[in-house]
Amino acid sequence: MKHTQFSKLRSIAPDQALEKARRAKEAGPAAIDATIGEIRDEHGRTLVLPSVRKALGALERKHVRDFGYMATDHAPEKFCESVQPLIGKHPHIACVPTEGGTGAMKANVQLVKNIDPDMPLIATNPGWSHLNKLVKQSDMDIRYISYMENGEPDVEMLLRFIRKKTSAVLFQGFGHNPTGSDYTHSQWQDIAKVMGTRRSIALMDIAYQGLANVPEADTKRIQTLVRQGVTVAVAWSGSKNHTLYNERVGLAAAITADESERKRVGQHYGEAVRIQRAHGPRIVATVQNEFGEEWLQDLTRVRSDLFKRRERLQKILPEELGQKVAGSGLFTMLPLRIEQIQKLEELNVFIADDGRINIGGIPLNRMEELAEKIKSVL
Repeated sequence: MKHTQFSKLRSIAPDQALEKARRAKEAGPAAIDATIGEIRDEHGRTLVLPSVRKALGALERKHVRDFGYMATDHAPEKFCESVQPLIGKHPHIACVPTEGGTGAMKANVQLVKNIDPDMPLIATNPGWSHLNKLVKQSDMDIRYISYMENGEPDVEMLLRFIRKKTSAVLFQGFGHNPTGSDYTHSQWQDIAKVMGTRRSIALMDIAYQGLANVPEADTKRIQTLVRQGVTVAVAWSGSKNHTLYNERVGLAAAITADESERKRVGQHYGEAVRIQRAHGPRIVATVQNEFGEEWLQDLTRVRSDLFKRRERLQKILPEELGQKVAGSGLFTMLPLRIEQIQKLEELNVFIADDGRINIGGIPLNRMEELAEKIKSVL
């Protein structure tokens, strides 16, 4: 057969994180898989929160499943209403269900572009690995600011930049990916004041709410920005904190000043997000409306478990390396060279090429094994 027009397509490099996760899965249960951000139990199985299991059971008993384009039980609307309290009690919030947190961030980046296509987008480095692809698709100008200085989050360079020009700034909620280190309360206050003065836009990436701190901690950060007059758009994900990874549950939300703004943003969200999934949002809405207190208890147990795993790894690693593990949430980042990471893979240990480790993916009873293998490649 002769070459078709498809031969003109450029080659695209595979996603390295997903490729490594695939190799880890193929290696079987003996492998230590610390690649993608998935929480696993002590048997290495994907964790499902008890409150989520109860919600699934409740939906099954109601025989609620809809395969149409538009959910007949208003699942998207109910989902928005159920998640809004986690964002904050604001009178005018425009929101739309999305394909995970990534879809929500894509909708919010498009929103910024619609406001001002020349507005610079600022992100921290290291930060969310998929941002480059997302922003490239939007044709926006992105500028990276160093996030860490001497092992701690630093805001001085960020503040110097945003004082100069009105910008859209991408922030993560508690449980920074990939470092596990978050801005202090004082640093956040400084950021909010400067951004409010410049009328800048905060793009909040709330992907791990309740896993590094109580859910209210992220809510308060959003409220701090709003009080200072910052324009805020939130990309919220239920993948991790509701353990619904393949359901791709996300929400894009904009905190607006009045009903006129809310309707206008809703129109733009409707343009950016054509088809809305119903089943995942329906599960989250059921969790929040019927099993909300149990969900909070589940998160408390998960946070405690993540802390124990992090603490165990920190104690076993050499002191200098162990200090890098301090933090909270799913992730930490070790200063390993690529050849050391490749040697770890030969030992059946899979971590990201930049040294990021998903603490949540490693059972507590295997932390010593992980630490010893890391020490063997130093």
